[in-house]
Amino acid sequence: MNTKEPCAARARLKGVKFMAGDYELSAELMEVMRMFSQSCIKVKKVHPMPMFKSGEAEVVAFIHRNSDNEKGVNPSRIGEHIGLSRPAVTAILNSLQEKGCIERRLSSTDRRMFEIHLTPESREKVDEMIFNMDAHVKKIVAGLGKEDSAELIRLLKRVVEISGHGQCAEKSDK
Repeated sequence: MNTKEPCAARARLKGVKFMAGDYELSAELMEVMRMFSQSCIKVKKVHPMPMFKSGEAEVVAFIHRNSDNEKGVNPSRIGEHIGLSRPAVTAILNSLQEKGCIERRLSSTDRRMFEIHLTPESREKVDEMIFNMDAHVKKIVAGLGKEDSAELIRLLKRVVEISGHGQCAEKSDK
């Protein structure tokens, strides 16, 4: 082992106290996370979203959750929620519009603004994907049981909080 100059990862961990067995737990957690990631990839192969590139699926899901046939979503809300810059949102929306997945309509309340709507075909495809994913998650919950499912949710929220990502992290900063 090289003891001269610590790598960047070790430098970031300076001051972090490790107990006996931490490295083994860390390695096991990394392996389980890798296996979980692989199972998510398998689910995507069973329930593919072939019409979407990276980032597009999250935007479509946000539009699906926050709009209907009458009320659309403001593009800036998409960027704020997902954490994308205005140019990135514009590029994704342009791509989705070229694919026929979304429509840009003038806002009914402010004619200077656009609202983003899913096309009826896209809404139907997303409904089907959500149904399939929901069925998969229900299978996991049934296999784990209520108590273990609640514990898994609690632990995953903690992981997100500790990692400094997502809404859990924002709440803990306040």
